[in-house]
Amino acid sequence: MLAQLRELWCGWDPIGCFDSPNRPRDEYDSYLEPSLSLLQRGASMREVTEYLEWAVYRNMGIGLTAVPPAMFAAQLVAWWDIRAAGAKSAN
Repeated sequence: MLAQLRELWCGWDPIGCFDSPNRPRDEYDSYLEPSLSLLQRGASMREVTEYLEWAVYRNMGIGLTAVPPAMFAAQLVAWWDIRAAGAKSAN
């Protein structure tokens, strides 16, 4: 699960560090657990967006990203919803 979440974060790549193919894939690992925790507890889209805005604008110190945090939040929530639906149908 964390590997998939890592790939989502690396795909978003708010810093733009994956322009180089040799970059280690752990750049955003410190954000994976908090992101997953929000999703697991059923946080609202707004809460996920606020966390991503904090991570990017305040913690990373980035002004703007190619894909805004709200759009990535929607992607994360959709990914989680698909996982949750798959888990329910497997039971």
